[in-house]
Formats: sequence, structure tokens, C-alpha cells
Amino acid sequence: MERCTYKKGNKMDFLRPDGKEIEINSKEEAADYIRKSCNDCKKYDYTMHTCPVRSYLFCMHMRELLLMEYSEKAETMVPNVKDYLLYKEGFKYMQNLPEYRIEHSKGVANFLYSFARVNYFDNFRSQSLYLVGLLHDIGYYENPTGEDHGRKGAELLEIAGISKDFCDLIRYHGKYIQNPSRDQELMWLADLCINGKGEYIGYRKRFQSICERYENDLDRLMNVQQIVNHLDQYYPEYR
Repeated sequence: MERCTYKKGNKMDFLRPDGKEIEINSKEEAADYIRKSCNDCKKYDYTMHTCPVRSYLFCMHMRELLLMEYSEKAETMVPNVKDYLLYKEGFKYMQNLPEYRIEHSKGVANFLYSFARVNYFDNFRSQSLYLVGLLHDIGYYENPTGEDHGRKGAELLEIAGISKDFCDLIRYHGKYIQNPSRDQELMWLADLCINGKGEYIGYRKRFQSICERYENDLDRLMNVQQIVNHLDQYYPEYR
């Protein structure tokens, strides 16, 4: 049996489907929530012994994120990624980012990978999403203001011969585009749900923070507002 050793992690703050706000601050709280969360959810239907599929998947995603945040098991959940990264040009750029960028990127990667697991994506797609999350902010390399960092990050990877589909997810992670792919939507969602400490806070709180930090960057704010409008329509449970 695989040993699961808990570690100290960051806070997780999210709204349960019944509207209750959940805040997890320790391994004990994480274990307790994972064990009993369904039992006291007001929207759990005890007659049909079921709940809406979207609510179920969201709750499973939050549990998986808790495991990745508070358990050493996370080290074995993506067994091939670390070796794969050794051969990717982008990893050396990520290592030179400020610590808070690295923590945010790790949080985004975990969000995407846990979403993929819960939704039964195949291994290749799951690990590709993990890598995209991990490398999505490398455009901040020697670019501290972050101007057009999505495009710059994609160009660094293109030079290294990384696929166009992979690079485009990074190129447009902060830019609104019409008819986005499912993976592009997920990149938007992950980036906006994870704060600078790598913590899940939901895209609404993250948007408020972005508005405060970039109040003079109208182009960035317009793009993020359009992305939030899209998430409100298709991923409201992550608000």
C-alpha cells in the first residue's frame, strides 16, 4: 500500500456547492474535510443518493487538490513529469523566476493535473496540462513587469521546438480569444483560481486582486474581465 504522509501546506479557500465557504489551513482540517464533506452538504439528495454531476466533480476536484497540497503522495502522482522537464528548455527559465511566481505556477499545475484526474483525461493530456501550468509564466524571465508575458513565454518554448498547441495554451493564458479549446479554458480557470502563494481562492477573489494590482493596465484588465465573463458562463462553481 502506498504510504501517504501529510505535510504542511498553504490555505485553501472555496465555496462548496451548497454555498458554504470552506477554509482549510492544516493537514488535520484537510483530512477531516475529505472524510465527511458529503455528509453535511445541504444539496446532497438523500432520497436519490446522488448530487448534480457538476457539483460532484467540483467537490472531487477540491479533494484531489487537498491531497496534492497536504500529502507527500503528490510526489508520486505525476511520475514522469520531472524526468520529462529535464529535457525541456522552459524549465531553466522557470527556475530563474521569483519564488512567488514559482509557487503560483506549481499551484496552477496541481490544479490542472487534479482536474484532469477527476475528469478521466488520459495520461498524456493530464501530464501535458501539468507542464503547461508549471511553465505558463516563464515569459516573466528577464521581464519583471510581465508585459506580454504569455507571448514571450510561448516564443521561448517555440525556439526549443515545443509543439504549437502546447505553446498556444501559454500564449493565450491571459488573453481572451473567441471559441477557446477546452484546455485553453482550463488554463484560464487555473491561472485565475490560484493566487501568488499557490493557494486556491476562486477566480472572483483573484480577479479583484488583479484589478487592484494592474489598475492602470486597461488592456490586461479588459482581457481578464472577458475571461471572467466566460468562466461565469461555463465554470461558475469555481467562482
